[in-house]
Amino acid sequence: MNYKIVIGYSVLVASGSLYTQSSEHEKSLIAEISYYASVPTALQKELEALPPSSQSYALVSEGAHTNILFKYYPRLSSTLSYVNLCDLPSPIHYCTQLKTMFSGVNIFVKEDGKIGKKNDGVRAVGSNKVRKLEYILADARAWGHAAILTFGCVGSNHAAQTALYARGMGFEAFCMLKPQPHSSVVQDNLLVHAAVASQLFYAPNNQARAAQAVSLCIDYKRANQQLPYSIGTGGSNPLGTVGYVQAMFELKEQIDAGLLPEPDHIYVVSGSGGTAAGLLLGAAACGITSMFHFVLIEPGIEDEMREAIEALFTSTNQLLHAHDATFAVYEFTNHNFIFNTTYAHADYGVFIKEGDAAMRVMREQEGITVDGVYTAKCCAALFSDLNSKKISEGTVLFWNTVSDGASCVVPWAVDYRVLPESLHEYFKNS
Repeated sequence: MNYKIVIGYSVLVASGSLYTQSSEHEKSLIAEISYYASVPTALQKELEALPPSSQSYALVSEGAHTNILFKYYPRLSSTLSYVNLCDLPSPIHYCTQLKTMFSGVNIFVKEDGKIGKKNDGVRAVGSNKVRKLEYILADARAWGHAAILTFGCVGSNHAAQTALYARGMGFEAFCMLKPQPHSSVVQDNLLVHAAVASQLFYAPNNQARAAQAVSLCIDYKRANQQLPYSIGTGGSNPLGTVGYVQAMFELKEQIDAGLLPEPDHIYVVSGSGGTAAGLLLGAAACGITSMFHFVLIEPGIEDEMREAIEALFTSTNQLLHAHDATFAVYEFTNHNFIFNTTYAHADYGVFIKEGDAAMRVMREQEGITVDGVYTAKCCAALFSDLNSKKISEGTVLFWNTVSDGASCVVPWAVDYRVLPESLHEYFKNS
């Protein structure tokens, strides 16, 4: 994975002439597209030499009246594009069985896997990704794009859900994928792609993936007079991060309504940093003083993640302040969060025995689903801290960012063989 943040297009503000400067918008898209690996110089020059499009910005405001952040900062509703994709707030679950297991500690779960909208009684996939997409896809629509381009490993929740929601809004979806270990998560997400007819490109490494992406963009721009709208890994850019600033205001209202006390500790898994940065900025803005435990899934990246989270905190704060000057500028601090790397694995996407055990406990004791790639490791870290008495009292919130799974949206009659042949290996010998 890659943790550096390209902020470019997201800091354009809604005043003056910036929204008509499509060349600046395209420059930032090119930066986002080309960042993920070293792009061959000839391809980069060819991409940069393409003539600018005539795109301009037209604010999108779909369901803005339901946006809790806009209630506190009304000017945002007339300056920041937004499309409502979620049923919010996500529910709070009080873990009565876990309280018995870990005497003296009140444990709550905020279930972002349950925020997908219902259609004919079937709930669409939820998760932290959908909160981010409410702002990112709205921005893509506001700029008049017809296609979305994003990146991830082959079983990426972000890539699958971006494709799902983008296709639902009428975009083409191009997903640039690279390998990860075989698992049921990979199969589920590839079936989502198959069901919504994503256009998938599979490459062995970052360099090949970046070259594919740039070549695709050149061809697409020549055919359509515009670039696809590029979204980086995990949707972790300032617009996506706003989704979790909003989520903290949602949590504050649930606290005020008595659904839970203000947590002493909040546990959340961190992959690309956007969720973590949004929670920290939102906590600063709404006055929540919890200690955040960001559980990393890969080892040896603490310094990179700290830099990425700080960069996103700052750029998202700048974005919101530019759109509404009443949103204050806050100081980033290291004092209200810690990284937990106890269950990080050197290879992305690998399930671990401690995560599998935590997954069973959550399912059997509380009826809550966590996933082996991300949130089971966060649960394992939480249970370890409770067992070791690092936390022995007070209130803990586990923010469950997992999706409800492909079964929410995928007709299981979908045949994996409609996928590119290079991806069929993920459905064999499993």
